[in-house]
Amino acid sequence: MPSIPVDWHKVEMNNWNQYTTEVGSVKVKLNDGDNPTVEFLPAPIEGNNPLNLYFRLFSDCTEVAKHLEQMLDMQIGRLELSSKGEWVVYSPLAKVITDKIGLVNVEGVGKINASLPNRYGEFEFYDPRDAAEFLEMPRRLV
Repeated sequence: MPSIPVDWHKVEMNNWNQYTTEVGSVKVKLNDGDNPTVEFLPAPIEGNNPLNLYFRLFSDCTEVAKHLEQMLDMQIGRLELSSKGEWVVYSPLAKVITDKIGLVNVEGVGKINASLPNRYGEFEFYDPRDAAEFLEMPRRLV
């Protein structure tokens, strides 16, 4: 935990507090519970190389972590990819599927939904390689 008090937005949870702020394009959640954690939620970016996108996001989060360590006199440690990482492909097909049958979860692969606020149709993948394979599918079908 920071040795300096933070004036971030406080959210009271059951038996613990969460503090949130934004540093550049990265939302930061400081979870003050029995096992304190820091979450980095980078803003979406666009591109066509999943590994490059992953590296850019990871680099952004690492820079924010270093900044917070210096600013708040705290130690964050090595960053890890959350199991909740999502690689999104916007698609009108996903919008139609969601409108007709609602959210679709494909265990271990991702989901099809139309998230707020804009309700664009989205194929959300947990692995960037699955997203890339999905994007290459029309070429393989030809």
